[in-house]
Amino acid sequence: MALGTVIRSFAAPGPEPMGIAWDGAALWVADAGLQRIDRVDPVTGAVNGGFATPVSEYALTWDGRTLWTANWKTSQIRQYDPVTGALIRAQGVGIWPNGIAWDGHHMWVTDASTDRLILVDQNTGAQIRQWATPGGDPWDSCRDGFSLWHCDIGTARVYQIDPNTGTTIRSFNTPGDDPKSVCWDGRTLWLCDYDTDTIYQVMVN
Repeated sequence: MALGTVIRSFAAPGPEPMGIAWDGAALWVADAGLQRIDRVDPVTGAVNGGFATPVSEYALTWDGRTLWTANWKTSQIRQYDPVTGALIRAQGVGIWPNGIAWDGHHMWVTDASTDRLILVDQNTGAQIRQWATPGGDPWDSCRDGFSLWHCDIGTARVYQIDPNTGTTIRSFNTPGDDPKSVCWDGRTLWLCDYDTDTIYQVMVN
């Protein structure tokens, strides 16, 4: 199948899906309107757990144990216990974060105020490295172990980016016009689209 081909789609669990993450077995979807993060079956779209959040949360990533959000309204990246829903940490990053991706050591955070991807130490908020984003209205990213996949709502495209140079490797049009978040499941990408309130699984090979 061609790059960006839709494999599966289903309705998001809420009306304002803003973040999506993969925990190795299921999806997590953050809904800003409901102020919830829900665990979602990737085959049926059924909600199988989740928790309420104290504020509306946006981009989402999984670090192997916990969930992290990027919250542009609080200028923080925020860590949650997926079992209890407890807020573990709220780390100020001094930017307007609306995207977050765990790379195994640190977080790639999108800064919407400067249109940049910034590698951030999640424990201190210190900036390690940064690149300009390829589109004009950047949102979330994810890592596939080698590259960054980054969605832009201005161009309605997903870009594959070399995290060492910031170079765009390839890109594709998204199935919806407002791709707010993206995650990698080890084989394919998942997108949540705000306009269509839909979760899409797309091919990248």
